[in-house]
Amino acid sequence: HLIEEGFQVIILTHNDTFARDISHHFYDHNNYVTLNITHSRRKGCVVNEGNRRVAERLKRAEDLAEDGDIEGAWLVIRKAMERLYLVTFIKYGPEDFKPHSWQEVTAEHMWGTNNQPGVGQIIDAKVPGSGDRLKQILTMTAAGAHDKSARGKTDVFAAIRDLRDMLPKLRVGG
Repeated sequence: HLIEEGFQVIILTHNDTFARDISHHFYDHNNYVTLNITHSRRKGCVVNEGNRRVAERLKRAEDLAEDGDIEGAWLVIRKAMERLYLVTFIKYGPEDFKPHSWQEVTAEHMWGTNNQPGVGQIIDAKVPGSGDRLKQILTMTAAGAHDKSARGKTDVFAAIRDLRDMLPKLRVGG
């Protein structure tokens, strides 16, 4: 109610479930921003701007790639894709969908299969022909974890650009 009235609301929590619930509720709100604050003896206090929205994750991937951390960038791109799939399914999927049911689910599972439809059918209907490119990007995100080495900076930036282009086409803030 306060946000709808134009007030700035700052919520601090240690409860990941509560933070995720708020994130799911405001995924499409233009002024919603998340901050992640961590503290360790080695790194001190670190504040990362955003960690829940697709656009925030893509910006983080871009920063990592520019700093030379290609494998880290691919990991964040994969998390951005999983978030994109989740918010798309929240917006266009069944009304009784429970976002927590995908808490420990991979992007491949979210996409769906012939036997169990998922977000893939929604994305293919909203943005025809995008499925092959999304699967290609998903494959590249996993390369660093397998025998293949992670693809380079050019592929990272192309994937980021393509995923950013999906947000307005799907009409999700992510």
